[in-house]
Amino acid sequence: MYDRRKMFMYKVAQCYWIDRVFEKRGDVIMVRIDSEWLSKAYKKLKSSVYFDKTNLILRDKIVDFESSIEDLEDYFKKLASKINDKKEFKKLEKDILDSISILYFPKKLGDGKKIRDNDSESVLIVNDCSKNLQIDEMQYFIDMDVRGHILGVLWIMLIGYRVDKKLYAHSYGNRIRKNLYNEFSNEPTYSPYLFQPYFEQYESWRDNAMEKALDHLKKRQDVIILTLDFKRYYYSVDMNEEAFKAIYDDAFNDDATAKNSEINKELNEFVCSVIQKYSSNFEGNKNILPIGFLPSNVLGNWFLNSFDNAIVDGWNPVYFGRYVDDILIVDKVEHNGIIHKKIQDGSLSAKEIIDYYLIQCSKWSGSHDNFQCENSSGNGLFIEDKDLDGSEGKTYKVNKKYLVPKNNNSEIALQESKLRVFYFKNSETDALITCFRNNISKNKSEFRHMPEDVAVFQKDDYSEIYHLQTSESPNKFRGINGILLDKYELSKFLGKHLRIGGLIEDVVESKFEKDIHIIFNPKVTIENYLSWEKVIEIFVINERFETAKKFVFSILNSIDELEYSGKDRTMPVKVKESITVEMIKRCLCLHLYSAVSRAFALVWKDKSFEILEEIYDKLKESKIDIEDKNKKRINYCKTRMIDKYVMPVPIDMLKIENVIHSKKEINLTHFYEVLPSTKKSFEPNYIYYPYLITMYDFSIIGAIEGIHSNDSFKKFRAFKNAYDKQNKRYIYCNYRGAKGKETSIKVTAMKSIGEDVCEISVGDSRKDKLSIAIANVKLSHKNFEKVIKEKPNRSYERYRDVSILVNNAIDENADMLIMPESFIPFEWLPTLARTCAKNDLAIVTGVEHILFDDNIFNLTAVILPYQEEGHRCANISFHLKTHYAPNEKSEIYGYGFKEIEGKIHELYKWNDCYFPVYCCYELASIKDRALFQSYADFLIAIEWNRDVNYYSNILESLSRDIHCYCIQVNSSDYGDSRVTKPSKTEEKDMIRTKGGKNSTILVETIDISALRNFQIKDYELQKSDYHFKTTPPNFDSKIVMKKIKGENI
Repeated sequence: MYDRRKMFMYKVAQCYWIDRVFEKRGDVIMVRIDSEWLSKAYKKLKSSVYFDKTNLILRDKIVDFESSIEDLEDYFKKLASKINDKKEFKKLEKDILDSISILYFPKKLGDGKKIRDNDSESVLIVNDCSKNLQIDEMQYFIDMDVRGHILGVLWIMLIGYRVDKKLYAHSYGNRIRKNLYNEFSNEPTYSPYLFQPYFEQYESWRDNAMEKALDHLKKRQDVIILTLDFKRYYYSVDMNEEAFKAIYDDAFNDDATAKNSEINKELNEFVCSVIQKYSSNFEGNKNILPIGFLPSNVLGNWFLNSFDNAIVDGWNPVYFGRYVDDILIVDKVEHNGIIHKKIQDGSLSAKEIIDYYLIQCSKWSGSHDNFQCENSSGNGLFIEDKDLDGSEGKTYKVNKKYLVPKNNNSEIALQESKLRVFYFKNSETDALITCFRNNISKNKSEFRHMPEDVAVFQKDDYSEIYHLQTSESPNKFRGINGILLDKYELSKFLGKHLRIGGLIEDVVESKFEKDIHIIFNPKVTIENYLSWEKVIEIFVINERFETAKKFVFSILNSIDELEYSGKDRTMPVKVKESITVEMIKRCLCLHLYSAVSRAFALVWKDKSFEILEEIYDKLKESKIDIEDKNKKRINYCKTRMIDKYVMPVPIDMLKIENVIHSKKEINLTHFYEVLPSTKKSFEPNYIYYPYLITMYDFSIIGAIEGIHSNDSFKKFRAFKNAYDKQNKRYIYCNYRGAKGKETSIKVTAMKSIGEDVCEISVGDSRKDKLSIAIANVKLSHKNFEKVIKEKPNRSYERYRDVSILVNNAIDENADMLIMPESFIPFEWLPTLARTCAKNDLAIVTGVEHILFDDNIFNLTAVILPYQEEGHRCANISFHLKTHYAPNEKSEIYGYGFKEIEGKIHELYKWNDCYFPVYCCYELASIKDRALFQSYADFLIAIEWNRDVNYYSNILESLSRDIHCYCIQVNSSDYGDSRVTKPSKTEEKDMIRTKGGKNSTILVETIDISALRNFQIKDYELQKSDYHFKTTPPNFDSKIVMKKIKGENI
């Protein structure tokens, strides 16, 4: 039934789409571009730039573009009208082409030199390479009207995605998302994301190579691994008109209707014209790929597709993977082959391996010339040539016979000095591959984990960002040739520091301020200009404004000291115009202006504005045009291009105008400063987000609305309405209210149990067993007192307790982590939810008491991950405590506040497993704890409770009375955290713990399927089954049977 309905919807949507998008004029098929397509293209452009840290100047232009338009929807209607009119489109094209120029940035500075004694071979190595600010290598970006970039994304949506679908499967970088198009409507979705996440793609590229190599070593075959990279690839390609005709034919060879579309042809010609106009700034007749122009990502992959096929079909190695311009090849070595024989007699050289593999003739049937490999020359995959830039070493150029079209000016080259060849004998150790895989695994873990940085926050150790250059064992000083700062490690370190720094307020952060000026000497400053924004933002959110100014001024001083000779020997093409160092300095200053404006948009205080004025005045000396000193950061807020990942509350929940013009001093990263300025109700009226507004963002919004009104925590109707709103908001903001679209979050009344009882279902996966991690961590009463005094504890030590628990649960592959009552600060929940989504980890935790308008809220957060249209998501459900303990009330009253009690009881369904959550004293209610008999597969109780014996008796009885697994987590100093099952006394406790100085977790697996299969048996069969105790009176096995069948209960 489902498949037939799905097919019907698909056909209806197809008819609608064809009718709306295509029209026929005579013999010509027209594609009508409407404002919706342009809205989607703009949103995807905006998102790509938002997450791209290399092109801040374009980001600024997008912010200015959107801010200058009163009604974007109306603007896109007018723009669509121009695109659909051939004459108007030509005028638009001319305006865009006239706007094209080049942005100049330094790629590499000259290396620091060792100081050699004139009379000996002795070398003096100094830990200072800051003096050389001579630019050796340049990087060029396209500068163009934002409308040109929108049309570039439109080209990807209409043409590029078709090309991408036909690319080699193991071409990983810059691949378009598989769900770019809606499967029913056959139109691009409103999702802001255009390309596959780079990190996942990069992981796959490397992991697959290592797995193939190990597989063949286990089969007792020798293995060779080659690593190659193309030199300055985007500058080496010639995307001429013939190439654009070929790519158009490739895109539409199976769709004559779309191929005959005038607008498709015009868009293809437009992209070709952009590349031609940009390339006209360079010498020669080559049409190079502009960096910063999104179609270049697709074109770069397409241009090498024939080369990919020549290797795969003609050579057929064990593995060939390409990540943009980086290549990994794995091949087995035949035992009777010449390579194997030479390795055996010890005569094999790297040069022979390179020549054997790279200069070999490809037997690919798709080659342009029908030639034979025997006795032929010039038919190898690569052709050996002298080095193009005149430096030492040989160059291997891709044979043009394996490019499309072959008659062009492309010079795609590898440099011998960059080639790496690894030969692995099956009889020897595979330690090198294992070490490499372990290193990859470490990087993967860091990506999946909550960020940690003990080295800096507790040990003042920055060694991870440096790399020793050694010629001998790293344990020997004499083998050290120098020390380099690792750009990747620096970026990773700053990223972690920014994420942690946004969550904590700790004196240890002051060390970073002192050290950063030592790390960022002038040379490091220029070579790592992409990291400026992270450093400035760290200072701003921690309100170290003077330090931020000092850092910005040091950047400007470093820029002033730059030198450039006008020569770049690594560049395959030369710019016609003479490049002056002033051009480079101006681009760097524009980049800095964007970084400063965005960072300072996070804090609205008198002191921050005072410092910002000083910085802007200094930037004006570099001829940067700054009219209104507040306008840029206001526009960053209004266009949602601000850094959302350091904000505890989505910016849409704030009264932006009030924040900007209010006399209140507000740091948008500090929860208790933001909370008083939040709206009582969120009304969605904006759709051009550069990111998905996640379900947990809307969960946070719903919780704040509940704190304002209390209704959604007290009345089921209001509670249900809150969830309905959450789902509608998610669809409206992310998918423009797409009709018929539903989310994976469902709330259903359970009136048969009680008026204020409901089921909350998240996702549609199914598991028979769950791996449960319980936290063993000590709570501190001082944290409660600090909340009351409005000076909450946000120390690194407290944050690290949380990160240890969460990261250990991830490493142990736990399905669910349970932490005690009042444990997590509310503003840390978005980070927690993001980590849960990435790792498919559920978390149940108490939220630290919230103080608002003399009211105290004790919330429990239930974070449940799920997948929605290929996106990893998480929902946060909030349960407001229904019964506060007498001592808890007494303390709240003693400080002159009032507790707010909830009325709702929730049964959660996740992975087809059902569970309720109780917060401490709620378990003392016989009525409440008995609600979910027959329904619950397991029950969770989070506590901060010193009356261990009383709760121990409750839990042991509850496990038998409800007949389910019971999981209790308490502060470690009180103890009795445990997982209990309804079985005989000596077996009931699967885990039970108390005490311990260090925060840790314990993990156990609960078997839901086994419990259900036991529960549906009658008494006699249960009696003979010793796994569990028999079910109690009034236990309804019919409900259990429904759960087994997957029916609604």
